[in-house]
Amino acid sequence: MSDIHFAHIPPGSGSAGRILAMLKILAPGFAPPLNHQLDLSAYATKLAGLAEVIVAVDRATDVGVAAFYANDRAKKRAFLTMLGVVPARRDEGTGARLLLRAMEVAQTRGMQVFRLEVAHDNQRARDFYAKFGFVPVPARCSTPQNQNNALLMERPCFQLPPQTQSM
Repeated sequence: MSDIHFAHIPPGSGSAGRILAMLKILAPGFAPPLNHQLDLSAYATKLAGLAEVIVAVDRATDVGVAAFYANDRAKKRAFLTMLGVVPARRDEGTGARLLLRAMEVAQTRGMQVFRLEVAHDNQRARDFYAKFGFVPVPARCSTPQNQNNALLMERPCFQLPPQTQSM
């Protein structure tokens, strides 16, 4: 693996263009493609304004992104809305490192639980998140269109699983 470093883009940073560029690269890798599910430009603007964004960077090139909301102060629950790595850089541990960094930032924001939604039929993603201690929860998904095809998973923000601490 190359010398990847991580850039943290806090909410309100005005980085919608950078986020949009990543979304366009990652969109085809989603099922259905992300650009068929939502307007990428509007989504990038929303993420830039409201989400914590962690970007994996290798030699000045963005190779992955994790975006999450850490603003539920009442329930102290963060929500991962996006995790993706460019196709040529998958299976190098970048996704794992992005997820761990996102959980660390969420914890510094006072969050105690980290949540996400994953498609029921995306077994690879479900297995990936389970490796990090995410378990299904009996709660409704965030949007009506996801009620029947997505699974809600969560884990505490603290006490990372032993196999991940060396990443």
